Amino acid sequence: MFEDLLNNDEKYLLNRLISNDVIFTNDNYKLKFLRLDISDFKGNVTFKNTDLKCGIYFHKCTFYGDLKFEGVQIDDFGNILHEPYESIIFEDCKFYGEVIFSHNTTILRDLIFRSGCTFYKRITVINILVKEGSLYIEDCIFNNIIDIQRSNFSSMLSITNTKVSLIVRIVSVKSNSINFTGANDFQRGRIELCQVENGIIFNDGIFNGDWEINACGTRKQGVTLFSSQFKTSLMVNYQLNTVYSWKLGAFYIRECSFGNGMFVSGKNEELTSDKTIIDSIDIKLSTSMKGEINFQDLDVAKIKLSGVNTGCNIVFRNIDINQFEINTLTNSSGLILSYINKSNSEWLDPQDSVKKIDSLFKIYESNLGKAHFHGMNLSNFREVIVSGSLISEISVSLMEWFTIDVLNKTSLNEHEKFYRKSLQENNEKLTFHKKRYFQRAIENKKDIFRQLKIIYQKQSDNPKALYFQRNEMCLHKEILDLERNVNIGDWLIFWSNKYSNDFGQNWIKAVIGLLTMSFLCYLPIAILTSPNLDQSRFMSSCSDLMDNVSAVLSFNQLKQWFVLLNPAHRIGDLFDSSQHNISTLIYMIDFLSRIIVAYFVFQLVSAFRKYNK
Repeated sequence: MFEDLLNNDEKYLLNRLISNDVIFTNDNYKLKFLRLDISDFKGNVTFKNTDLKCGIYFHKCTFYGDLKFEGVQIDDFGNILHEPYESIIFEDCKFYGEVIFSHNTTILRDLIFRSGCTFYKRITVINILVKEGSLYIEDCIFNNIIDIQRSNFSSMLSITNTKVSLIVRIVSVKSNSINFTGANDFQRGRIELCQVENGIIFNDGIFNGDWEINACGTRKQGVTLFSSQFKTSLMVNYQLNTVYSWKLGAFYIRECSFGNGMFVSGKNEELTSDKTIIDSIDIKLSTSMKGEINFQDLDVAKIKLSGVNTGCNIVFRNIDINQFEINTLTNSSGLILSYINKSNSEWLDPQDSVKKIDSLFKIYESNLGKAHFHGMNLSNFREVIVSGSLISEISVSLMEWFTIDVLNKTSLNEHEKFYRKSLQENNEKLTFHKKRYFQRAIENKKDIFRQLKIIYQKQSDNPKALYFQRNEMCLHKEILDLERNVNIGDWLIFWSNKYSNDFGQNWIKAVIGLLTMSFLCYLPIAILTSPNLDQSRFMSSCSDLMDNVSAVLSFNQLKQWFVLLNPAHRIGDLFDSSQHNISTLIYMIDFLSRIIVAYFVFQLVSAFRKYNK
């Protein structure tokens, strides 16, 4: 066979049988390109420091011994026997021994295993460089290990429609992307210390064992999971994220199932207490998604949840977040948000590196079902948007909520601005529509506080329930302010309850109102009945005014004020027993004072009983 390989032509060899061990070197291999069809190698085959020129093509060949490429070099292309984008091709071959690429093997274009290649022992790819191509494994069967280490692929590492009976190990690989696509059937796998320009992609396939992604980094994308089944678990760890400047910056999850869960951990206390900073987590749930998805100890620019959750348990624990969006989510399974806080990192707009991205917490057109919020702090977010959503079934604990001004601030301000502007344009139809939009925005905000009130009522947390009830009533008063002309009665009731005791929650306002209004009722009675008041010279001079004021506010005269504080007093208690003639005006003032004082006494008692209602 060596005589066939000593010229510089392209050779096509068929039905060859090589019984002994063969070592190809530059001394016995001179071909520009070689294609071997339906040939058997009974012994070991080694290419040692061989210049393979344009490459080599094995079709339906069988290797009974080990196949080794050690220090091989392929620097050319353009032959006529195969596609110019492929340097080494194995098609429908069988390997009974080990397959090894090592010793700084350099390949110009693609290294390909395809169309039914079967491996009975391990394949090892270590310390190789593919300058302008990829490593493609397609429609193959591996009865042992795939071990790829310390190699560089300028395009991608791709495994498609392949079955692996043992472990897939990819360590310290540099590539444009790592792709697992099609009907793959894998057992365990580990991807570690890899730098991947455009991310790691799992698209379809069944992963029967545990998979780990440790200390890997990407520059433009992160991990994409689409329509894949992990029968046990998928774990992503950032323990060694300080080794490289790149990191897994994003997660995109669709149509996946996890038997024992997906767990993403952003820190290891033994190495660093800092949270890993990443760009985004995007999960669109569906009825086909199953298992637990758990993210913890991360600092994230944006999290987005959407879809229909019927079988997943979504957990975000100890997350710092700049923007958290729950958009058109229907949750009838598990959703746990625990210790979510506003991120302190500075996030810039990718389109404008000077512009900062404001913090946001948003729940839009969603039904959160029986979600659990624990230890969250929503008070530091610049804006909180909750619109058209059902949240009354959630359970909460140790929550620090947003203030009434922060909730739906931007949309409310815009609707109010448009409404006020329409009032100046004298267009009744436009004003009617703008007023309705503004009113609906207030009603939506009021409904959120109503639902939060119900949540705390169910949990018997009266103080929090009353806080949200007060905000609910304040917003209802704003609605009545818009309808004052058509519903003046309800507007007066809400106005008085707002300023007398904050809808039954502020006893100080009730005390101030009681003392103020009773004193105002006392003044005309004191002026009309005080024997020390000279009404002929009431305000003729400053001294007369001071004397008359002193007479009205004298200790003996102030007795009438204290009498008025009792709405059930006898009118005779206002005067000395010697006084019998009481004018009709005093009766009228006294009657009015009883109504006013009784109202504020009721408001005072109501406020004191707010925790017992």
